Amino acid sequence: MEKPTFEHPQEQPIVKQIVEETEAAINNIEQQENLETPPSWFSDTVSKLADMWFDPKSFESKELYENLGIRKFKKYLPTGELTSKLVWKLTKKNAFIKDGSLESLKSYEKYTRIYETIHLTFIPLMTASMVMSLKAGNIADAAIVAGINTIVNVYPVLLQRYNRGRLYEVIKKKEAKKEEK
Repeated sequence: MEKPTFEHPQEQPIVKQIVEETEAAINNIEQQENLETPPSWFSDTVSKLADMWFDPKSFESKELYENLGIRKFKKYLPTGELTSKLVWKLTKKNAFIKDGSLESLKSYEKYTRIYETIHLTFIPLMTASMVMSLKAGNIADAAIVAGINTIVNVYPVLLQRYNRGRLYEVIKKKEAKKEEK
């Protein structure tokens, strides 16, 4: 009996075509040096809209998120409290906020926005999957997807908002101390 032979994925015609088109697109982007920057009014508007979304709302409080179980959720994350405590014991440094400086805190605040955006992006995708399962009559599948969406996306969004609210408090205190000097 003859053994089947397998082509390397890059040798398959469709893969070759995709690789060539991707490389051509990358080369085209690299060759465009004079990309136009958006007008300042556009950048300002986007920045203000982002701040409106990411700034803590009047109803958001440390207590609200803690009542929703954020502290328990945070504890068991790969980047959560248990891991951070281990890193602290080994290095005597915070894994995310390098030196406690104002710049380090502001940098971490930007990352909370990025992480929140990533998880926000996937909520509608997972919700669509859940709706498709419901339409197909797969209630168990829909429940599983809803549970996964809650754990993998909803709670991480809440966690970033919780962290950012706490960061803002510390940043305000440090800025006030800086102004006093």
